[in-house]
Amino acid sequence: APIIGTLVGSVFDTAVFFTMAFSAAFAFVGPNDSFALESAPLMGVFHVDAMRWISWALGDLSVKLIIAVVALIPYRLLAARWSQPAIAA
Repeated sequence: APIIGTLVGSVFDTAVFFTMAFSAAFAFVGPNDSFALESAPLMGVFHVDAMRWISWALGDLSVKLIIAVVALIPYRLLAARWSQPAIAA
């Protein structure tokens, strides 16, 4: 369950923040950043052009998911070890 919660929370957080902060659809909320709305190669390396804020959102989500995997693997190993019953001698 921790991985599902992490995935859902990370995707939701990234989508809401970057959409509201940089999307032209939410320009009425605050200043409109023209640099964020310019097209550039996706993630700076792919041949697909996208608005910069989308690349930033994908980068943010990637970092969150990498950290989740790095943190949850040791957690899972420790939890499995703790859940084993003690052997009576």
